[in-house]
Amino acid sequence: MFIFRGHDSHGVQRNIPVHPTEKELLGLKAYPNIKSIPVDIDLAISLVPRTEVLKVTQECAEKGVIGLLLFTSGFKEKDEEGRKIELELAQIAVKAASDSSARMPTACIVLSPSSALSPAP
Repeated sequence: MFIFRGHDSHGVQRNIPVHPTEKELLGLKAYPNIKSIPVDIDLAISLVPRTEVLKVTQECAEKGVIGLLLFTSGFKEKDEEGRKIELELAQIAVKAASDSSARMPTACIVLSPSSALSPAP
C-alpha cells in the first residue's frame, strides 16, 4: 500500500492511496499503481517488501515524483541479494536525480525508532 500526497489542478493538496487490488481505502479512491494517478505527486510514502522496492522507485522516477520515503527492510544487512537490490536502488536514484524530467531530491533521511534516531527533535 502507498499513500501519496499530490495536488490537483487548483493546487489543493490531498492524500491518494495506491493498492494493487483495493478500489477504496479509508474512504478514498485507490489507484492500482503509481502511473495511473492523474495528478502530479509531491511525496510518495511506500510500505512494501524489498522485492517491490525497485519497481516502486522506478515508477516514482518515471512519474516525476518529487520525494519518496521507503519503509522497508532486508538489504545489505540481511544478505547478498539485499546488497544487490540496495545498489540497484542507488542507481535508480542517481539516474532520476540527473534526469531533467524527474524531480526527485538528492537527500536522504534515516529514521530508526528502535535506536531513537530521528530527523526531528
